[in-house]
Amino acid sequence: MRGFGLSITGLIVAAGVTAAQTPTPMGLARPDQLPGAGRAGAAIVPASAVALPPALQAHLSAWEKKSTAVGSYYSDCEYVRKNLLLRKETTFTGTMMCMKPNLARMRIDNKADKNDFLSYIADGKAVYEYAGKDKVVRQYLIPPGGKGGVGDNLLMEFMSGSMSADDVKTRFDLKLEKEEDYYTHIKILPKLEKDKQEFESMLLVLYSGKLADRKWDYLPAVVVIQKNKDEIDQWTFKDPKINNEGIKKEHFVATMPRKEDGWEFKSMSAAPAAPTAPRKALP
Repeated sequence: MRGFGLSITGLIVAAGVTAAQTPTPMGLARPDQLPGAGRAGAAIVPASAVALPPALQAHLSAWEKKSTAVGSYYSDCEYVRKNLLLRKETTFTGTMMCMKPNLARMRIDNKADKNDFLSYIADGKAVYEYAGKDKVVRQYLIPPGGKGGVGDNLLMEFMSGSMSADDVKTRFDLKLEKEEDYYTHIKILPKLEKDKQEFESMLLVLYSGKLADRKWDYLPAVVVIQKNKDEIDQWTFKDPKINNEGIKKEHFVATMPRKEDGWEFKSMSAAPAAPTAPRKALP
């Protein structure tokens, strides 16, 4: 389930970047312009021993406070998948919806091919991936364990609010890249081997605290993922809404398309417990 993880999330593109460089988000607009207003095997240092610069620690603490206050989340999204070696770029647009403790739903459509879409539903027990072009539904069972009873699954740990600021400090190396009026840029590098298998570096761009009046503060705006030297993903989240009473558990029930229409079901439940599942979640 490893490659599947970052094909979502959230957790993304500049030509010619190398693994040691953090990609720069493209086309960040002012909020008033937006629609709708370490080495493998190395010992992990305890969070209490990780001293972050005061400004970065303040942002991390504010993110944690926001995360605990978010019960549900909805956003328009754009996903850009870029292969630098092949000089190929594919853009998907759609929506995503999450609800604590472990529910998520997303659909994104290829802007250039109406028959090519990806849809994901996490119902707390499994993640269902619908590949429109192949007409295949893949089921990934969420393994037991993990914080909050959501399995060893980075997305679900973020969504459930069970991942604290200390957990983030223990698991990742963090650097405050840039502070702007409406955006805060944080570079993330994995410490754990299982995370290194997912990505080489990540840039998390959060809406800044100045957007508290819109309730956007410390929600994700852009996530840039350097998967390897050739592959970069960028997720952009626009016009987010939190704690919407219209979001119900019934929205996260997976249904199977008809076999008569050519759809096939595949169970991927043999996946090991260690790998993470789909990515992008609540802040």
